[in-house]
Amino acid sequence: LQIGPNQLEAMAEVAALVGHTPRTVKRFVNTYRVLKATADNLDRFDDVRHGVGDHQVVAFLLAAAVGPHKRAGAVSTALAAARSGDTLEAALANVHDAELRTWLFGHRAFAAAPVTRFVPWSAEVFRYSFWPPHRS
Repeated sequence: LQIGPNQLEAMAEVAALVGHTPRTVKRFVNTYRVLKATADNLDRFDDVRHGVGDHQVVAFLLAAAVGPHKRAGAVSTALAAARSGDTLEAALANVHDAELRTWLFGHRAFAAAPVTRFVPWSAEVFRYSFWPPHRS
């Protein structure tokens, strides 16, 4: 699957959370392509709904899953415990990760997006981390 301009932009947005080693970046890009292939509707993968598109949701969650700080466990647990009315920022409020907080502060579309945009993708994305999916 080709990575389009919107997807490249989403990947660039989360690059600070991914890390800088060639192996991590390659894992991020290749896994992103696999996840895109699992999308229910590829024609709508880039469509922005409630502030973010699936292409952005997948990029963010995958950055958490493969990034150098191994935040997959904390993010997975926080998403599983989130209430449906929460924003992503509210859902991750108890995650003690200064880099993630700073990133969210600078990316308000992600922070303000409803957590319900992230939860459906989280189990699929975190399958590619070494953290087992958190079941609610």
